[in-house]
Amino acid sequence: MRSRLDGVSRVGAARLSAVFIALLPSGVLASEAPASLTADLAGDGTPVTAEAEAGRSTIRLTIRSKEGKRLARADAPSPGGRVAEVALRGGDLGSAGMLVEVSASSADRICRTVWRYRGGTLARLPIRDGDRDVPDCEALGDWSARWEKSGDAPARYVRERTTRTSRGELRDTRPFAFAGFRLERDAAASVTAIDGVRIPAWYDAELYPKARLESLLQRFDLAALRKGTRLKIVADRDKGIFELRFRELGAERVLRVTASKPAEGAADFELSAGDPGATAAAVATVRIKLLRKSIPQDVVVRGAGASLDGSYAPVIHYAPDRIQVYPDAEHELAESLPGTWASEKDERLPVAASPGPAALRFGSDEVALRLDGAPDGADLLLVPRGGEAPSWALALRGPNAIARIRVRCDRASPPGGCRIEGSPEVFRRVGGQLNVR
Repeated sequence: MRSRLDGVSRVGAARLSAVFIALLPSGVLASEAPASLTADLAGDGTPVTAEAEAGRSTIRLTIRSKEGKRLARADAPSPGGRVAEVALRGGDLGSAGMLVEVSASSADRICRTVWRYRGGTLARLPIRDGDRDVPDCEALGDWSARWEKSGDAPARYVRERTTRTSRGELRDTRPFAFAGFRLERDAAASVTAIDGVRIPAWYDAELYPKARLESLLQRFDLAALRKGTRLKIVADRDKGIFELRFRELGAERVLRVTASKPAEGAADFELSAGDPGATAAAVATVRIKLLRKSIPQDVVVRGAGASLDGSYAPVIHYAPDRIQVYPDAEHELAESLPGTWASEKDERLPVAASPGPAALRFGSDEVALRLDGAPDGADLLLVPRGGEAPSWALALRGPNAIARIRVRCDRASPPGGCRIEGSPEVFRRVGGQLNVR
């Protein structure tokens, strides 16, 4: 059964002989009644006492022996102004000792830091949340913090907050595990839920009807893929979004996920989703098979509507040494097109990768590939990086042949009203086998 170590809640009596949290009236510095905690902090079997009291600009943390001798001292951050509360809370590490959280709050801010006493010195442990450190001080009431212990495992430092959004109540729980010289967020154990529905950490690649992905692999006639339905499962923990976004002929339909549960298979999930703006109570069901626990690989939709129901998949390349999943078809094509291409008039067209999403350099032109807006007879628009209206499009004629086509578009972004002007000019990949359709 899970138990919690939080302030004066349950802790190992043999290791913690006393916990005291000093609550100070607003405007009073904690010089006369420091917060104190007595425990075997170093894990050497010798209890010591940690004391924390507010000074003029810092919180003074002191470690004393049983006899009252000062063993170590350090300064912790203070919220500034009048300190209303200073507290010490211990996180039990078992035989490795105990970590100490020092917190100090004023009327509108709170500062929290975690310390370890070992070898006669006090060391502050950074709290790492991904690629950044958790700030020392923040608005009071934004996040709560506690120690949480389960069984014999070292206690975890848990940060949690609940906010109201337009989509409902967003609850964010982030546990941090002790990692020697720091606390690191356990992303796998972190939970974000919107109105009780967990938002997973899934890769949000664009999904296409599986039957229409064959044309992409063959590099020929992407009209069906370009005009067909596309699906994105948007799982944005920071914004509290968990929904299905279908795009069909430029129109978008959003179904909000209302329930999520593991299916029979270990890598399967079942979702229920509905349209929050619809008057009918129709609910779509979605069966998802995950690749490596985070990538929707096979998605089957039922009950969303005749044009939306079916089987979807992302663009995936399987190789003996790796599996490559692309954000969308444009990214996959951008990876395959670089090289040197030659026309029937022996014009050379160098194509190279360029910084940016699905971006290439055709000769001296920087462009992004885009399926949307390509006119009939073309597969891809070459959209200038500078925001101008596209002047060129491509038609795929197999893995080693493309046709460059002059186009005229009414506007730049999103490309609209594009039409073909002139005849296509065929280019073959230099060094590739001829495969023109």
